[in-house]
Amino acid sequence: MADLATEQPSILPLVQGSCTGQNFRPTIALIERLSGTSLLMIQKLLNHSHSTTTTIYTERVHTHSILLNKSKEFQHYLVDNALNGDIENRNKALKNKEFNEPVDQWLNCEAKRIWFKDHEVIAEWIAWEKAIRESEEELKFDNIVRWENYWLPRLVKFQSLISMVLEVDKRNALELAKHIKLPPLS
Repeated sequence: MADLATEQPSILPLVQGSCTGQNFRPTIALIERLSGTSLLMIQKLLNHSHSTTTTIYTERVHTHSILLNKSKEFQHYLVDNALNGDIENRNKALKNKEFNEPVDQWLNCEAKRIWFKDHEVIAEWIAWEKAIRESEEELKFDNIVRWENYWLPRLVKFQSLISMVLEVDKRNALELAKHIKLPPLS
């Protein structure tokens, strides 16, 4: 780093702050992975003795970078909506045309993928979907308008969310869902 600082004065503050090449190890590993470098070459570069260590390390670094990017995109989405001064247009963006009611806007956001690995959240979706589906006839009989405007959109939402979950995560969440107690539907 010190040699490079003489050639590139812009990194001199990093060297003076006792920054070493180790600080850039995750970045280098990510760049190598994204550029298509073989796992064996990355293993030699990182000086790992086992290929599984390299696989786990590069996968973790790659996943972390994706999450940071998704988080950044979601923050831009929030800021853009907050800066939109036109309240009427903002409310229109949050309306579901089919049911004419506010829905969770994050469903259309790219940042949604961070939730699809949380087994507790997936288990809750499964529990709600099952409860609504099993009570469908009763809910329709009690109040057909409430069914159409409240319960049906939620049933569709939970079913669509569950359909986007990987089977492995779904199996783990199914076990958790068996133990979730939901309030009575009305």
